[in-house]
Amino acid sequence: MNRYYDHGAGRRMDLEHADEPVWPVLVLVVGLPLAFVLLIGAQIGIAVSR
Repeated sequence: MNRYYDHGAGRRMDLEHADEPVWPVLVLVVGLPLAFVLLIGAQIGIAVSR
């Protein structure tokens, strides 16, 4: 039982560490399209205001 629990705890720690690199990927996946939309929106806004 102890060995099984230790393995579970180790696995849980691995999952937590594996979660960390996911955040930059999510930021890139969500941030890049948002940046493009904002850039295009700004250009359209400038063109319309002229």
